[in-house]
Amino acid sequence: MDLEQLLNSLVGNQIKNHNEIKRASGKGCYIRDLIGDLERVNSDLKVKIEGGYSLNNETDNVFYSWRGDYSELAIEFHEGEDTITAGELLKMARASISKTFCGYKGGDFTMDGDTTIHVANYGKSFFDDEGNCAQLLGAEEREGIVVLKIRKYS
Repeated sequence: MDLEQLLNSLVGNQIKNHNEIKRASGKGCYIRDLIGDLERVNSDLKVKIEGGYSLNNETDNVFYSWRGDYSELAIEFHEGEDTITAGELLKMARASISKTFCGYKGGDFTMDGDTTIHVANYGKSFFDDEGNCAQLLGAEEREGIVVLKIRKYS
C-alpha cells in the first residue's frame, strides 16, 4: 500500500483534494497550490521562508527556472530584511503561469499551474551549504507573517 492509499484509508476517503494528498506525501506543491494558499492569507503581511529566510526582491519576480530541473520553478531567498508581501508574491505567482523562463544553461521552459516549486538561489539546485535541496510545501499565516513551508531533502 502506498502513502496515498494509506492516507485515504485512514481518513475514510475524505481527502479528495489531490493537493492535500501531495503535500502530505512530502512531494511539494505546485504553483497553483501556492496561489490558493496566498489567496487565503492577509495580502499585506510580509513573507518569510521557514528557517527565517526572506524572499529576494532584487528583481521584479522571485521565481525563475530551477537549475535542478529547468522545467520547474525555484524561489530566490536571502537572510536580509522582509520586503515582499503576500499580495506581491501572489501577483508574481500568477504571472509565472504560462510564462516562459530561460533555463540556466539555455532553452525555454513554459510553466503552468502544475509546475513544482523549489527554494534555491539562481544558479544553484540546492538550498543550503550542506547540499540539501528544498521543496516548497505551501504557505500559511503564522503570528503576523506568512510562512512558506519547506521540506529539505538530499
